[in-house]
Amino acid sequence: MNRTSIARLASRSLLASLVLLPAICAAQPTPPIPEQRPLQPDIREVAASAPINIPSPTLGGIQFWTDQRVQGGWRIQRNSVTTHCRILDSRNVRHGWGTYEQCEAILLREQAAGKVRPPSAHVVLLIHGLMGSRPLLEPLQKYLQKQGMDAMCVSYASTRHTIDDHAEALAQVIDRLGPGIKRIDFVGHSMGNIVVRRYLAMLPPNSPKLRRLGAMVMLAPPNQGAEIASRIKRSAMFQIIAGDSGQQLADFNNLEGKLAIPSCPFGIVAGGGSGRNPLVEGDDDLLVSVEETKLAGAADFIVVDAMHRSLPKQPEVLEITHRFLTRGYFRSEQERMRLPEARR
Repeated sequence: MNRTSIARLASRSLLASLVLLPAICAAQPTPPIPEQRPLQPDIREVAASAPINIPSPTLGGIQFWTDQRVQGGWRIQRNSVTTHCRILDSRNVRHGWGTYEQCEAILLREQAAGKVRPPSAHVVLLIHGLMGSRPLLEPLQKYLQKQGMDAMCVSYASTRHTIDDHAEALAQVIDRLGPGIKRIDFVGHSMGNIVVRRYLAMLPPNSPKLRRLGAMVMLAPPNQGAEIASRIKRSAMFQIIAGDSGQQLADFNNLEGKLAIPSCPFGIVAGGGSGRNPLVEGDDDLLVSVEETKLAGAADFIVVDAMHRSLPKQPEVLEITHRFLTRGYFRSEQERMRLPEARR
């Protein structure tokens, strides 16, 4: 074959490629484009009315901030002292501040731009305890997310307000998840369980919100109060540090009647280790005794060798929490330990 024939063949091949190229490209799958919805003019105006903001890193809200809305890793928080709000992304960077309405408009603007995903139909809410914060539950949150669950940490200024205030703030977070939520699971640590029980007690007995309850895991819950809080409740240091919520735990007899027993299946994980605190009777996790964690009607009960604050981070606790939320027991059906319901 001479050079002229080769040149003609190459030209024909190139021409055929150019002709077929559109068809080839059309046959290739196109990557998904983040959904972008048009933003309503009034929302855009409200977002624009927020004070000037320079995106800046924060600590995520420790003791002085209470979540008002949580979605896709983003959250709107209210300051317990100034009462102003701010909006943070999943990296704790502040994207705006001002009124709640202004922060919500910013959130909706970011959602319309495809930066904030809406919640799924099934969510898991993780609530920390007294003097706790989001980082304490983040290992558990990330573990549940790896298992395919839409797990969200809900934070609140635990030492700054009453348990009723915390329960009402939780109610706002839940209501703002939207009407698409079909199931809500709870995972509470320490006083976080008391906040959830108070929230449930605030709902009317026939509330449709109760039908969305899936399951609940209680980690080191002071379901019968906390003896150590009762012993030191008159201490000025305790009153200053623990605040109103700590005082309510110390006076548990006045609080217990305001708490609901969850109507959904719930399991209890107690921390033990042959007794760590001489001020607490029986086996304990340093702050709460094993007996104080018990609540009649639990679908399963288990004791893990761990201290109070480190309990949510234990690898075993990560696994058994997920197992209970998906299967209704901690280890197996055969090893399940039910706590009998209270006699009526």
